[in-house]
Amino acid sequence: MKKNMVYLATGIVFFIFAVCIAYVFTEPTKSQEQQEAALQEQDASRLNTQDTEKAMPSADSLVFNAQNNTAQITTPPAEENTEEENIQKTAETAANPETPPALAEQTQKNDGKPSPAAPASGEKHLKEPKQTVQDKLPVPFIADSLKTRTVLEPKKNANTIVYTELMMDGNRVGLVFEGDKPIKPKTFRLGNPDRVVVDIEGYWILKLPQLISNRMVKNIRSSAQRDKTRIVFDLKTPVSSSLLYRIHSRKYQLVFK
Repeated sequence: MKKNMVYLATGIVFFIFAVCIAYVFTEPTKSQEQQEAALQEQDASRLNTQDTEKAMPSADSLVFNAQNNTAQITTPPAEENTEEENIQKTAETAANPETPPALAEQTQKNDGKPSPAAPASGEKHLKEPKQTVQDKLPVPFIADSLKTRTVLEPKKNANTIVYTELMMDGNRVGLVFEGDKPIKPKTFRLGNPDRVVVDIEGYWILKLPQLISNRMVKNIRSSAQRDKTRIVFDLKTPVSSSLLYRIHSRKYQLVFK
């Protein structure tokens, strides 16, 4: 009986010992697995927070990045542009000084010598003191100057002066005329009696504006032939100068005073 009790006690002791050993060896594994799961959850949460921070940066970081981007993007091209512009300017300044002397030499050579078209015009009109058309802006007349104008519809089978305007301002008289096609006018003065004449190359249909009472112009008239169309100002007193200004290839202004 005593032996049986001893065996039972030893068996119970071994069973408790085995249970303790099993708990010691099995519990740490469970705790490690729980710790690893917790660490994985923490890592996942950190990754999520980092992604959200990258997707939605703060206002300060946006301003800082924008400033950095502008400093990195805009500054170098500006420096490159300035260098290129300086190079172009130096090239232009190096090339330009050669042109004025060449032009000056040409003008010096041409001074006193008529151009290829000059002899023909000189033969046609020997009394023309000024025949060159000046590429300038028209002479401005005051706002309250006397003005009359006419407007014509362009003709299909004939050249037409579609617009004419007569202006009078003190001691100046101006005539603006415009064709439906490019025109080539010339002007000159004649004496005995005093006149200012405008010759337009080719046949043109035109209608002159009404003449206003003044102290310079007695009458204004026109005539058209196959090779030229002429406008004549009959003057009361001789004029000191007459100039023809080209506004564009179809529009001109004659001024005399």
